[in-house]
Amino acid sequence: MSEEINSRNAIGFVVEPSYLESVISRTEHRYEVEVDEDTYQALLETTEDGDIIIMSDEVPDGSVGCYFHNGGDFPFMIRRFLEYLVFSDGSRQEAVRIKYTKTKVSKRIRFTECDEAVEDENGDCCVWKIVFGIETLTK
Repeated sequence: MSEEINSRNAIGFVVEPSYLESVISRTEHRYEVEVDEDTYQALLETTEDGDIIIMSDEVPDGSVGCYFHNGGDFPFMIRRFLEYLVFSDGSRQEAVRIKYTKTKVSKRIRFTECDEAVEDENGDCCVWKIVFGIETLTK
């Protein structure tokens, strides 16, 4: 099977050797990643200026970026052409096809006056998690 994997349709992640081994041996079928300031540009659709595209009728009052809670409904668009994840443990790598994606709230937060995020079960913001259902490309 010839797969064309490139920067437009794939994201790479550095993972522990044990996780990579479980992917290669086909015992792992999911990968979860939190959407935060370090990951959102690789995971979410953005404008040419780098602003996150919000898929919600409601617009957040302040600049909460990738932490918009939106009443628990995922308000962003996952990268449209994303088909593959590439895992590396530093010495080996393995590409997998994305079968499905799910989103969920990882934790609720609020920002203090000093712009520090603190966990708060009633916070008006949250850290989202994207769950990728994956399958190996090799038979």
